[in-house]
Amino acid sequence: MPISQPLAGVIIAPLWRRLAAMVYDGLVICAITMAYWGLALYLKYGLLGATLAEGERGYFPAVTWLGAIFSIGLFYCFFWRRAGQTVGMRAWHLRVENLSGQNLSWQHAILRFICANLSFWLAGIGYWWQLVEKSGTLHDHLSQTRVVVLPKEKK
Repeated sequence: MPISQPLAGVIIAPLWRRLAAMVYDGLVICAITMAYWGLALYLKYGLLGATLAEGERGYFPAVTWLGAIFSIGLFYCFFWRRAGQTVGMRAWHLRVENLSGQNLSWQHAILRFICANLSFWLAGIGYWWQLVEKSGTLHDHLSQTRVVVLPKEKK
């Protein structure tokens, strides 16, 4: 029995579509990450004037790494909260919503981001969950959200 029952007429996004949207979003995340690290390099070595001895490698404190994770999380949470879609989700006609079919609250979006990261970094176990439980991924269930397929717009 599924953990969350879909509403009538709602199609839960299959795993392959979710992964395809993740590839698209990965390109945007690369751009965001490069911009973030470019800014971090400028602040540390340009504005603050830090220098490296010949052969020395630069490093960033843990707070800088947390900032990178925060910027990626902000990207996802902002778009999930605003329209329920990231760039990749829009391209693949997907939308994330709460179990009532509405946009996510900030709490749901943040919880979903944290759970999705755990799902991904633990060998993708939370994603593979959908192969057994057709009603969604593990992080869908933990954050009480779902990803649905939107109908294609008529031209």
